[in-house]
Amino acid sequence: LYQDYTITSLSAQADQYLFSAQNGSSGSDGFGVYMITPRGKGRARAVAGGSNAYTSDIDGGYRKDTVYPVGISWVNGASGAVKAFVGPGVFQDATMAGSVTTLTRLYVGGRDTSQSINGCVRTLRVYDQSRTLAQMLSGFITANDRAVTGSGQSNMAGNSSQQNTGYNGGERAYMDTLDSFWGTSTRNWLVNGSVPGTSIAQWTAPSGSSINYWKEIVGAYMDAGGVIEAIIWDQGTADLGSSTATLKAGWLAIFNDMRAFLAAHGGTGSEPVIICPEGRRENNDQNYNPNRQAQKELADENAWIHLAPEKWLEPLDSGDGLHLEDDGYADYAPHVVRKVMDVLGESVSGRVDGPVITGVSRLGTMVTVTLSHDGGTDFTPTTGIDGFAFLDDGVPITITAAVRTNATTITLTLASAPTGVEEFYHGYRALYGVNPADLVVDNEATYPKALHYYYEAL
Repeated sequence: LYQDYTITSLSAQADQYLFSAQNGSSGSDGFGVYMITPRGKGRARAVAGGSNAYTSDIDGGYRKDTVYPVGISWVNGASGAVKAFVGPGVFQDATMAGSVTTLTRLYVGGRDTSQSINGCVRTLRVYDQSRTLAQMLSGFITANDRAVTGSGQSNMAGNSSQQNTGYNGGERAYMDTLDSFWGTSTRNWLVNGSVPGTSIAQWTAPSGSSINYWKEIVGAYMDAGGVIEAIIWDQGTADLGSSTATLKAGWLAIFNDMRAFLAAHGGTGSEPVIICPEGRRENNDQNYNPNRQAQKELADENAWIHLAPEKWLEPLDSGDGLHLEDDGYADYAPHVVRKVMDVLGESVSGRVDGPVITGVSRLGTMVTVTLSHDGGTDFTPTTGIDGFAFLDDGVPITITAAVRTNATTITLTLASAPTGVEEFYHGYRALYGVNPADLVVDNEATYPKALHYYYEAL
């Protein structure tokens, strides 16, 4: 059973919670969801005996002029899971340090007077027993809710909460770009079920913890009536050292499982998968080549798998040199959404992929790289171009010069001519030590894009 309430007035309380369940005594057991300003994030906080037992951002940020479902669920008088959600996503289960005893009060919409709430609670629904996420979302998520779903590791999760600042610029950019295509007659979401630091094994059914977390969120959203249009995948660094064949097989099994799950919950089962290619890192030199090659081959071999533009032009967070900074997430998100829209058959102005390499040839110490443009007609820089590697029996030969010959040709000069097995890369390893300003980018007016990864054994 449940009772709906319409909120007609709010009074300030000495806390910041949108919803706070308490027993009425200062510093006592309680928990809730509160807003963080200026990040516009939801955060869950559980306290027992006056000390924080759990504090975490919810993977969902608030955005102007959007109506959000926000909820909490608990078992009164018992230790155990406390659930919270904002939008169509749950952050994790929080466990109280002590029993949630004799909760008698539910504060709604409270903010202290020094920091006013950036919104208001319109409707409150109170159930008489603990509810699942799907049950709580029922009636708040409908067929009027449309989404893409995020999956993978922390460079996907970072759209909702950037690693070192906690901001959600990527998520906001996703939703704004979705609005620009689908309009605002529907509520358009990034349902982000990604989990930082997770491997293929953790995304493999039936026992993988990450795939089960994703299914909890996505299943609840869809069972409540929401629509998923596409799957976005950004994962790989947890599986560094695996072969291209192993990565391909693991990812393909995950994608097929995801699509089957969508079909079982009202989807079509033919939803496309868009892979965000492996990026670069500034803190360590690691071999990303098997990962990049596996991603490319999956897209080449399966009509329903696609590659988003490269993200290695985006700024990395200075705190770790691996994840994008908040501005990077915000800049990259429209590239991904535009690719999704193109795949879905929506009308997209301009192009969505970026330049590609169509051929490589060598004569002595001179290597000619031929490009094909997508939305642009030329590229920069014209000298000191980086990102290339030429290997002789697995050992890189120093490239002494890399210059623009014309709008579709780059000429590399090698320090010596190879004598063994020749291999050519663009996007070698983790691009460690490479200045992104020296990477090839086209001159498309609104959304300039990087040159794609390429490998060839000559």
